[in-house]
Amino acid sequence: MERSPEDPARGADPAIHDVDRLRGIALKWPALIALAAVFAGWFLLNFVLLKIGPLHQEFRFYDIPAVIARPLRLVFGMDNAALATTIPFGVLCVAVLGVALLPQLSSRQFARFGACAPLALMVAGAAILWYQAAHETFPPPDDTSDIATAFVNLANALAKPARTVVSKHLTLGPGAWLSLVGALYLAYHGLRRPRTQ
Repeated sequence: MERSPEDPARGADPAIHDVDRLRGIALKWPALIALAAVFAGWFLLNFVLLKIGPLHQEFRFYDIPAVIARPLRLVFGMDNAALATTIPFGVLCVAVLGVALLPQLSSRQFARFGACAPLALMVAGAAILWYQAAHETFPPPDDTSDIATAFVNLANALAKPARTVVSKHLTLGPGAWLSLVGALYLAYHGLRRPRTQ
């Protein structure tokens, strides 16, 4: 006796199941491509560039905390001491990219906010870098003597014209633009995901 297609004893047709599964994966490809763009922008391409005459410095996104901690690295480049900052921040960046996958892996309500993590990290890094660049290059010393304070004030006064020149020659590299596009795509599509999913 031939079973009808609606017969529950027959079970789901494997070909239809495979098509549905592939259709679900295809919906995730744009998000995975955006995530790959963020990864490339953060780890493979230059994020910030400094060009002043023959001076040419390039920084990746994971270098940003080291530059914030010591702005003179913009001019003199990264040193071995910067590894203490760049390695933990690089691990944080990888973790943030993993969090951005949550909407692809989970249907829970909170998972859609994970797609905003790369954009949030970029905005926070830019805000801290801007704040740091607008303030003194040399922080006030713990020693509050008049001589130490005078030397720090003199150093900041001398560094102010240099900060102005450096800030005029800082540009965003291709990594910044690529990762920004990817992060915006992830955040937009993560937040507009239906709540009832």
